[in-house]
Amino acid sequence: MYMDYYLNKTSKLELLSYVTANLENWFTVLGVTHEYNLAYDMLEEAYGAPFSQVCQHHHMKPNTTTRQKQRELLVADKRVGDALYYDLAIYEAVLEIYNRQKNIFLTEKENAHKG
Repeated sequence: MYMDYYLNKTSKLELLSYVTANLENWFTVLGVTHEYNLAYDMLEEAYGAPFSQVCQHHHMKPNTTTRQKQRELLVADKRVGDALYYDLAIYEAVLEIYNRQKNIFLTEKENAHKG
């Protein structure tokens, strides 16, 4: 693997820390595929462009249960889990940021409807 050739474990962990610490600096909105429609709404709010209208009907609805089960099966194998460690760590950081952004977005949307 490319990264294994050039980086030792300590360097990879430092790079992982750098990436996860900067996700919000590099991306205005982070979305997840299991909530396409809401992610489009958040992108629309952030950029003032019609993401929802343009994209909403152009994706397949994922089966979150199946996807979660597949992930569990994959990481249960140590070799696969080791290979995906950094990817999954980044995904978890993205998911944490997304949930925080989602809560802010939904709260502001609710407050706008009240006021």
